[in-house]
Amino acid sequence: MLFEVILELDAKANQSGPLKKWLDENLPETQVHDGCVSVHALEQDSDPSQIIVIGLWQSRPKWETYIKWREDRGDFEILAPMLKKKPSFECYKRFGEWKNATRASG
Repeated sequence: MLFEVILELDAKANQSGPLKKWLDENLPETQVHDGCVSVHALEQDSDPSQIIVIGLWQSRPKWETYIKWREDRGDFEILAPMLKKKPSFECYKRFGEWKNATRASG
């Protein structure tokens, strides 16, 4: 079953640029990590300091292995000075997906 993770990042003043640069340089490593199906980042339209990273994984254990790898490398220590607070992870299991749905004409 696919596993989706939403990482919420709240950049300090004048740190959204460096944070986005770090993500741009490092998220390609996520994409090729074992078990990663896809990853993308979004910034809030009205407040670019609010960034979320959404990752789709084959399973929770594969994501947990990836996060351990990030922790062991010290990536969260690198991010900490750019953030107002500790990153927040929300984890979800997919139960459905509706793409390209057409409305029935009535």
